[in-house]
Amino acid sequence: MPTGFITALVGESGKVYELDTNHPFDKLYTSSQDAMKMEAKEKGMNYEPGVFKIKAHLMVDRSEKNISKVIYQNEKGEKIEIPIQGITPVDVQPNSDAK
Repeated sequence: MPTGFITALVGESGKVYELDTNHPFDKLYTSSQDAMKMEAKEKGMNYEPGVFKIKAHLMVDRSEKNISKVIYQNEKGEKIEIPIQGITPVDVQPNSDAK
């Protein structure tokens, strides 16, 4: 299991969105799997090991349609760009009822 870090996401536009994280990849993966097991059990679905889900609260340009790459920094400090699919930024509006 790799123990590096996901350091940034890259938008389809090519803009790099840095992540401020100190969570090693192996710990993120383990916690993701635990959460997916619980979700599958609650919904009466099958657990799919190996699928990795992570949520990043990140501000991106409104014009950004998709995230196309993850930048991973390995244990040696080398940064690797990994192409991805399926991450579309969601516009989150502030809750006007919040106190």
